[in-house]
Amino acid sequence: VGHPILEESLLVGALWVRQIMPTNHCATATSRLAQARAASLDNDWRLVMHLLQRGCHAENPEAVLHAPLRRGDVALGRQLLKIGLKVRSKCLVQLLCDVCAHGATASVALLIDELGVPVNSRSPQGESCTDAAIAWRSWETVDWLVTQRNGAPSNPSTALGVLLEARDRDPHAKRLLASLCSSGCFERRDLLVAAACRGDL
Repeated sequence: VGHPILEESLLVGALWVRQIMPTNHCATATSRLAQARAASLDNDWRLVMHLLQRGCHAENPEAVLHAPLRRGDVALGRQLLKIGLKVRSKCLVQLLCDVCAHGATASVALLIDELGVPVNSRSPQGESCTDAAIAWRSWETVDWLVTQRNGAPSNPSTALGVLLEARDRDPHAKRLLASLCSSGCFERRDLLVAAACRGDL
């Protein structure tokens, strides 16, 4: 309301869905419009919500859901799912890794606890969500994954390298390294190899 461009776009979208095509066969142009709007930075989701409610399907639903989840907007993420945004199960692990890299812990909890993404599943690149959180130094998310959901890195040597490098400057990294060691994620051999590679006496 009060935004002529948006009002016109809403009208065009509604007419396209209602008059030109059945709601269960929304046109490519309309679904692209939804994606473009979802990916915008103005955080105005009215057109996306309108199109989804009219039966449109996004060509890349994971990208649409990623936009609010990476910012920790769990309420909007739930709303998108509720009104019909269909996320492909094979893409959920990569989406989880991406959200972990942003440190959006509440969104991570949504994907794991409500959408059922296994915490230690691996992306096509072979990384777990714990690997992604460690690589991007999202320590709060790492702590939640490890202590609350038994998350573990799938590549211990890489995770160790990041933690050892950060532990002297960041107390969170030092505490997480100790927690992962005590939980058995790292073996003594892993620690020795990582320390030797770093020249860390």
